Amino acid sequence: MSRGFSTLEAVPAGASVFIDANIFIYHFLGISRQCAAFLERCSSGDLRAVTGGHVVAEVLHRLMLAEAKAKRLPVERGPDRRDGSRGRRRAGDVGVSGTGAGIDYLEANPDSVRRLMDYNAAGPAIEQIVKAVLPLTMEVIRASQWARSRDGLLVNDSLTAAMMRAEGMVDLASNDAAFLRAADLTVHRPTDI
Repeated sequence: MSRGFSTLEAVPAGASVFIDANIFIYHFLGISRQCAAFLERCSSGDLRAVTGGHVVAEVLHRLMLAEAKAKRLPVERGPDRRDGSRGRRRAGDVGVSGTGAGIDYLEANPDSVRRLMDYNAAGPAIEQIVKAVLPLTMEVIRASQWARSRDGLLVNDSLTAAMMRAEGMVDLASNDAAFLRAADLTVHRPTDI
């Protein structure tokens, strides 16, 4: 179990906090006012916010898929569905999780990918919000094994834990319940999701 659960609003001024992908995604998609307010605190310097290169990549990936969904990109004829039916699929047949027919469609239709542009604004916006984007190195990858072994975290989450450990950080802004298993973290979650 983690050191504790807290809300985004309760992060004390001046704290150093690592920001997970879902906080950015909820903000950029307009899903959470709390995430927007929290990121404003980070941007203003009230908090020392950092994130990882792998987090920025995940945010861009998910926002690309969300943009494809919003633009309702058509798909020729999709593969058999789980219920046995066949039919048209759209790139938007994916959730924010980033799996499903949308990825298949976009991979097969590079012209559609080239037309997706809105998601690109998130990269520079993240740079304005955080003090640093920590690099993904082989050292971090090797160090992340302990988090998978000890806490049962998946690879990207274990990379976050390893980066935080290397920086001496304990405060994490995330809505990912898996981090609640990490004994050395305090997880600050939005409550309006």
